[in-house]
Amino acid sequence: MSLKWDFYPVAEFPALKDAWQSVNLLDASSPVLSPEFVAPLLQEFAAGSERLAVCRKDSQTVAMAVLVRRSFAVWETFQPAQAPIGLWLNSPEVNLEELLQTLLDSLPGYPMLFALTQRDPELWPRPSDRGRIRTMDYVETGIISLEDSYQGYWGSRDAQLRKSVNRRLRQLAEQGIEPRLEAMSNPASVSDAVEQFGRLESMGWKGKEGTAVHGSNSQGRFYSSVLEDFCRKGKGFIYRYWFGGAVVAMQLSIEVGGVEVFLKTTFDENYRAFGPGILLKRAIIEFLYGEKRVQRIELYGKLRDYQTKWISSSKMMYHVNYCRWAGLHRLLELMRAGLRSLPSRNTEAQD
Repeated sequence: MSLKWDFYPVAEFPALKDAWQSVNLLDASSPVLSPEFVAPLLQEFAAGSERLAVCRKDSQTVAMAVLVRRSFAVWETFQPAQAPIGLWLNSPEVNLEELLQTLLDSLPGYPMLFALTQRDPELWPRPSDRGRIRTMDYVETGIISLEDSYQGYWGSRDAQLRKSVNRRLRQLAEQGIEPRLEAMSNPASVSDAVEQFGRLESMGWKGKEGTAVHGSNSQGRFYSSVLEDFCRKGKGFIYRYWFGGAVVAMQLSIEVGGVEVFLKTTFDENYRAFGPGILLKRAIIEFLYGEKRVQRIELYGKLRDYQTKWISSSKMMYHVNYCRWAGLHRLLELMRAGLRSLPSRNTEAQD
């Protein structure tokens, strides 16, 4: 039997979340593609015009995605900034190219291109550029593998990083300040903790730009909802790092299947000289080694220079573009090349 796509208003996701999770378990089994993450994401950041796409084969759900129309000719997976991976799932037993072809044929109108955004190559091996498929690099991101022992991990870190951490811990001890890590997982404490996170974040540049988490804004509601649901299952954690009686850094994270995803971190700018963010990260890694329930930490987001000293490996996230005709890729490439070759307005004015 052929593949059949149906489309629903995005508001119907709660009614179809069990089907979504069934495909997630067949496919990525990622914390950031679980219904507990996706439902609040859609609630807070979807505009309402998005479509929930469901593909069935012999009455079995084999693929699901959240889609948005970018123009009369282009559709793509819905990709808010808070989602590190594109909202697409499919059974590994179904060919991706066949799914994309039937999707493009089923979407309203006559779209020319479908973009599948922010793919993780560890979850979905990057396809070759062929026929109607082309892939594009997105960002390089980092992984911290929790193998062997903490002593082995820490001993293999950059000498300057270890020296910096030891120096900061020594400075704290000299001032009589005792640092400690607290791992919170009580769902009843999440709301207050997210508020506290927002207060710390508001002290920095995000507060000045108005992009900091706040209990009453969409980001605050999103992280509170996600963490409450994950904490109820013992899979959500809010790490707080204390200098004596003051919380100086915080990390929000979720985990599933031995994978912990660092969602968001912040620290108190007033204690910058002591490197609270650095000390927090080291303490969390040591804590997770001791817990023995997590095999790796996913950082996602663009890999920064300072993160390279912490990671075990990196990977290149990628996009997939699928065109109605293979020749359309070549036409788009020629158009982009032509636009790049045009002189800028400033150059024209100088001439």
